[in-house]
Amino acid sequence: MANKNFPPSSFEDALYHFEHLEKRLDLASWRIHGIYVWKLIRFPLFRQYRLFHGIGETAHPESQRLRKSKVQLIKKFPTQLIFRNPFFFSNSEARRVVIPHPRKRLYEGKLVDPISFRAWADSQANDSLILDRTSPLDPTSLPNAPDNDVMVRLGWIIGQLMSFRLSQNDVERINAIQRALSDDLKIDGLNLQQFLVKNAKAFKGQVIAYKAFFRFIKPKGIYLVISYGCEAPIAAAQELGIPTAEFQHGSMDRGHLGYDFADWDSVPYFPDHLLAWGEAWFSECALPRHCKTHLVGAPHLVSAICEAQNLIKRQERSLLVLSQGPIGGKLLASTVEFARKRPDWNVKIRPHPSENDINVKRELYLLDSTVAKKIEISSAESLAEASNQASVVLGVNSTALLEALLSGCRVAILRLSESASYFQPLINSGNAQIVLSGKDLADRIDDLPIGSARNYFSDPVTDIFPLVEA
Repeated sequence: MANKNFPPSSFEDALYHFEHLEKRLDLASWRIHGIYVWKLIRFPLFRQYRLFHGIGETAHPESQRLRKSKVQLIKKFPTQLIFRNPFFFSNSEARRVVIPHPRKRLYEGKLVDPISFRAWADSQANDSLILDRTSPLDPTSLPNAPDNDVMVRLGWIIGQLMSFRLSQNDVERINAIQRALSDDLKIDGLNLQQFLVKNAKAFKGQVIAYKAFFRFIKPKGIYLVISYGCEAPIAAAQELGIPTAEFQHGSMDRGHLGYDFADWDSVPYFPDHLLAWGEAWFSECALPRHCKTHLVGAPHLVSAICEAQNLIKRQERSLLVLSQGPIGGKLLASTVEFARKRPDWNVKIRPHPSENDINVKRELYLLDSTVAKKIEISSAESLAEASNQASVVLGVNSTALLEALLSGCRVAILRLSESASYFQPLINSGNAQIVLSGKDLADRIDDLPIGSARNYFSDPVTDIFPLVEA
């Protein structure tokens, strides 16, 4: 097992050690007070493990949405409880509950989460009750929608009132995990035992809250975006025999521990159905055996690309760089390296929603002020507009790479040791190429293949409900 003397040196190395540990200690079947605790902490613990050894990516800003002070929570919760309490929004006509993505967009003239919009668009509006989610990146609430955070907080309160004692065997197992990962591994300033108990108590209380709510409104199905971190409503629905479904929101490649469960006989608290954009997204991923996968396409992505193609003219020798908050620094360094060597190319950086133009510009100037003056930075235009204008796109593991490919861009994927090897089917099929640095891209950019996004985007399915609720 990895330790201080032999730490993991890459994402793949860390993944090997981590999966070896969970298999050796049979963590997939580990239960405390009937709760499969490893499923609750596996995803964040793996990220923290990599961070500790210097090969991880800092938390995505979306994951910061619940990290608020107790004072902030106390001040905000009473207002939410009164005005956005899901129990007060119950509708006898509601046939389903939808927990959308926190990030919203204007789509078809409405403020929506376009990923889950098929479950509450127009004719389905009265049939669907939305439990809204927000984030620091996009704090705007959906009009007239209850807040899922009310359920989360109610469950947390219930969990705090419950006792949760660990047996000696549980303590010994936790200590074995701690030693195997690192003697000093910390999670948010808490040791592993405290982290596990905190998550397990919150989960237990939230399951009680969600079960009470689902019994109250009697939905025919639960639909959500991003299932990891939402184990409680999934568990509550499954205990009541209500089918659950997840809308794909991003990559599901090998090593994404929210979806990849190699050697697991069964996976608790995972949706019964996965509504996927296309089969290639999960071809390298060991999805849970019980989960039924349905190819439903991604009309919100495809339609935006097609509309932009009719309005935007593609520019030759134009590179679009898709920045990503946690790894933006290395991407910017490679971009500067490329721009130095290939001044004959126009370079535009599209900041991630977690970034802003000013900070990106500042980082560029610190790297090379002369080169920075020649690089355009713009977050004003949509991804569809930017990718239809560029001839080549560079990124690491953003799903926007596939959207750019769909628009007709040639794709270069910057491979970093701390990042998972996403989009391997795309590379294996010759539809994209790996580059190791900005210099490598400069040498190869003229010979990048014209790829195809086929198998990543299936024909769209409008009526998804029979797939889940039949």
